[in-house]
Amino acid sequence: MVTALAVSIPPHFGAAYDYDHLVHLGPIYLAAGAFLAGAAVSWRALHWDARTPADDHVEK
Repeated sequence: MVTALAVSIPPHFGAAYDYDHLVHLGPIYLAAGAFLAGAAVSWRALHWDARTPADDHVEK
């Protein structure tokens, strides 16, 4: 996804394209934001130390 954005977005800002960039590229910006948010959430979950019920003060 990062490679696709790096290759495809810069040409859209040249003189050859004369349209509203936010409307045309908005969905890919939203998808990139969702991808980054998901990556951040999964990174946090994957790197969270193993927890036990005692850590949460839960009675068995």
